[in-house]
Amino acid sequence: MRKTVYFCLIYMLSIMYAFPQNGDQEGGGRFIKRIEYNIFDWGPYNLESKTSNEKKLLDKFNAPVEFVFYPFFELPKSPLAFRIFRDSIDNIYVFEYKSFKNFTTGENDEIVNRSFTISDQFAEKMYEKMVSLIDNIKAKGTQFNIIHGYEVTFRVVVEDEVWSLKIHMPRGNARKMSDLCWQILDDADKDKLNEASYIKILDSFEFERQKPND
Repeated sequence: MRKTVYFCLIYMLSIMYAFPQNGDQEGGGRFIKRIEYNIFDWGPYNLESKTSNEKKLLDKFNAPVEFVFYPFFELPKSPLAFRIFRDSIDNIYVFEYKSFKNFTTGENDEIVNRSFTISDQFAEKMYEKMVSLIDNIKAKGTQFNIIHGYEVTFRVVVEDEVWSLKIHMPRGNARKMSDLCWQILDDADKDKLNEASYIKILDSFEFERQKPND
């Protein structure tokens, strides 16, 4: 119940500070877009784009799709995350929901983990749209000094690279995707997913940039 109320409060807060929702990131806070090697030559995955809390939630490897929601000052302060990957043994896609059990008390080492088997269609559609979002998004204007609200991170693996996009108070297309990811996190926290609804929303997203006229 507390998390449901929390999602509603965050949503209302974002509405209060919303700017016109064109496709680009305009009028928000920090915006970091980076592309790196996914794996180091000496063996381990490259987790350098992840914060210490992200490494606890999304440890060991970079999944094809990852999303992190990190609140500032609002309660509960716990980061939330999910990732999507293919189980190599059973050859199925897995959706993992991650959160800290006792983050607000400072005892943030115990992880809440809920796993769901999901369809190829949902997993591949989410991957396609998140890759398109990160590839095409542009920052416009200047960075605002925002000290409240929330930050989101989108992360994907593209061939030998890991792409990440971190935004404080997303706008435009990033806002559209983060809103959907919020809903998925909220549903997963309740031990249920509605793939048909998510796929319908994903199909409505057009993140590709328009080509200039010849």
